[in-house]
Amino acid sequence: MLAVRLDPKLEERLARYCRRRGLTKTAVVARALAREIAGGVTPYEALIELTKNLEGSGNSRNSQNVSERLKRRLRAKHRR
Repeated sequence: MLAVRLDPKLEERLARYCRRRGLTKTAVVARALAREIAGGVTPYEALIELTKNLEGSGNSRNSQNVSERLKRRLRAKHRR
């Protein structure tokens, strides 16, 4: 169990944040502490760091033009 004293303005901001997101104050504070203890790294930042050196196809545009490639394949298939 941990009790934390907050400035009234910060406590109100925390309460509004929690209401908007449907979270408890405990959950938000626990996440913030976990992030702080982990060196301030968000889960997204951690994912980027873990995956930045993975080998791929070498073509960074592949994920950007999936829709167009799929359309071309389907058109070609139905022309046969």
